[in-house]
Amino acid sequence: MKNKILLINSIILAMAPMICVYRFVQGLTYDYLFFVILLILSFILGLLKPKSVNASHLFIAVLFCGFLSYVTNTGSIWYSDSLYWHNLVPISISFFVIMFLIPLIEVGIYKKTLIVCGIITSVICIIQILSVVTFGFFVPEMFFPPGLEVTRALHTISMTRPCSLFTEPAHFCIFISPIAYLMLIDGKKILGFFFIVSMISSTSTTGLLLAGLIVFAYLCRVRKLSKMFLFGVLAIIAGIIVYAAFPTVIQGSIDKLTNTDADSDVRLLGPLAYMHLLNTTDIIYGIGINQLETFVLKGGGNLATEGSGNYANATLYIFFSYGIIGFITLFSYILKLWKRSKDKGFLLIFLAILCSDQILFSSRFIYLMTFAYLADQFVKNEEKHVQQNNSYTGGLDSGLSTNDGADS
Repeated sequence: MKNKILLINSIILAMAPMICVYRFVQGLTYDYLFFVILLILSFILGLLKPKSVNASHLFIAVLFCGFLSYVTNTGSIWYSDSLYWHNLVPISISFFVIMFLIPLIEVGIYKKTLIVCGIITSVICIIQILSVVTFGFFVPEMFFPPGLEVTRALHTISMTRPCSLFTEPAHFCIFISPIAYLMLIDGKKILGFFFIVSMISSTSTTGLLLAGLIVFAYLCRVRKLSKMFLFGVLAIIAGIIVYAAFPTVIQGSIDKLTNTDADSDVRLLGPLAYMHLLNTTDIIYGIGINQLETFVLKGGGNLATEGSGNYANATLYIFFSYGIIGFITLFSYILKLWKRSKDKGFLLIFLAILCSDQILFSSRFIYLMTFAYLADQFVKNEEKHVQQNNSYTGGLDSGLSTNDGADS
């Protein structure tokens, strides 16, 4: 029974960003349903023994800042008390998964699941871009199984921006990017570059940036300066080609990286326009998670469209939600991971996504944290594989030398 739980746990954690697309009931997606079941079964079987994963101080900081914000702002016209209590559930589950389920992962099963899911989603993404190029669109409804409720209305999914089995192109790229880097460092370069091509084909701003970052991180890892220069030249050429093929998409990506206007509805810097609405206590411990939209509207700010107030990247969003305390705690935690990690590539991907998308306390956040914690195990497996190959090659060379000596 324990072995089956470990197997299922590894598969669910690998597929979590795909599963979270589907809703079990209102307010509960399938990923969190499976997380709760796994936590309960693991507790009953005595498997919940946190090892190297210790996110307790980050969890405490989030709870502490959230509570201070609740005490300070409860009763305010913009603050939702019910939202505060509702948010405690997914936040707590996310940290329990990070602290208790990630250490239970069987790395071999996890990698195999990633490869299979990566190939399937990448092939579908490329099929979608070929459909867009050939017919001018693809039909999103074709790629979601009937009978399952998707968290987003299918008619609102763009028919010209490939997103594979996800509801957003960026969500596909967040899923596939660490797998692409893993394949490169694992020696599966053809598969790794195939995943990178699929990311570029999504035309996502996040995907374009991550594709370049992955190749750059890999070349830095293997210390190939000449190849880094060649990569730079090819990246410029590829950028020109992609811009010529999809000018409006690329221009939109550039706008997302440069605008600081609240009316522009961008993730990277747009929310900085709300800074003047914060008072001292808001800056210290934040206004609470998912409270930004009503805070801005009631505070006299402007939103681009209804519902865009919570549209921000994770680095800015944790500042608005939990203030300086939450911001410093998160990045001190990441710095701790950085210092202990032998391979920085996965953390670079994690940081890049934190700066481009809002992933806090979601399956995507858990997914990327998993790679951050398993990075050293991935590197150990690669080093073991290299040593085995070298030993095998050395044995052949030794045997050939002995035979040559005997003949002479």
